[in-house]
Amino acid sequence: MYFDEILEENISKLSSKVYIFIDEVHFIKNWQNYLKTNFDRKYNIKFIITGSSSIHLFKDANESLLGRIENIYVLPLTFNQFMNFYMTYISNTEDIEIPEFNLDNVDYSMKKLEEIYYNKDLKLKIQKILKRYMIVGGYPEYFEVKDIEVWQKQLSEDIITRGIYKDILTMYNIKSPEILEKLLYYIAANNSQTFAYSGIACTFGIDTVTIMTYLGYLKQAFLINILENYSNNISKVIRTNKKLSILDNGIQNSLLKQKNIDSDLAGHIVESMVDFDFKLLCEKENYKQFYYRNSDKEEIDLIIDRNIDIVPIKKFNIFHQSQGIIFCFINKLNQGR
Repeated sequence: MYFDEILEENISKLSSKVYIFIDEVHFIKNWQNYLKTNFDRKYNIKFIITGSSSIHLFKDANESLLGRIENIYVLPLTFNQFMNFYMTYISNTEDIEIPEFNLDNVDYSMKKLEEIYYNKDLKLKIQKILKRYMIVGGYPEYFEVKDIEVWQKQLSEDIITRGIYKDILTMYNIKSPEILEKLLYYIAANNSQTFAYSGIACTFGIDTVTIMTYLGYLKQAFLINILENYSNNISKVIRTNKKLSILDNGIQNSLLKQKNIDSDLAGHIVESMVDFDFKLLCEKENYKQFYYRNSDKEEIDLIIDRNIDIVPIKKFNIFHQSQGIIFCFINKLNQGR
């Protein structure tokens, strides 16, 4: 026994905290019951568990370890994080720092970013890295592969094999897994566009409830993001179209075998990148994230519900990322649209 032979201490009388790390814990039968038993005995132990299957891991944990566990989601890299990896593994140059964007002081944040925009050398460096990020996405394994063609093949196979057929299919009783796969490709091909669930159901020739369920599975697996249209009327929020996007732009490009980005594709990718970064910000601050479009085609790209107020955000031609927002150096700086 580790405690008796290595630590030479009784497990119930540990002199200092012991950390136990268990990787891919969801492969251990009844792992959650084992952790619950040890937690309830109040041993001086902290368990840190990890798993590649978020659906299995969080479902089992939420059922048996409610109030005993803190979930930490490890999502794809943000643009700032990607830049740090790029500087280390590819360019071997000094780090580029983009100032943190503050929703409480948008004018100041834009002023600081305007300074970066007019720094020609810095802007060119960021543009180069951003273009790579827009193609390969935010999974850090890319820096071990580096070849885009090999990376896209590896990523798409991993997402389809592990994300759909291993994680989702084994957890839920899905009668038509091929529809789930086609649905992911459909969202990739129509990234950041708005849809009615009934319209997608008609396209696939199945009922609306099944489409809603399948989209929920893809969201739980962190493959897609779903934004609702903002309204003070909850029933209207439920009825109106949803904006669907692939969570990671690298996955989108891998599924569609896109190795180059034209101006039309760039717009949709940037929009989904911004949605992703705001998703991180909102989850961190416990805010809600929406888009807005009315019958007169008036549109607001993002609305952040901060519980005490709402912050409407129109598209900028520069999108900034730092704990939540990407600044994309595509056109001349223009705070309005």
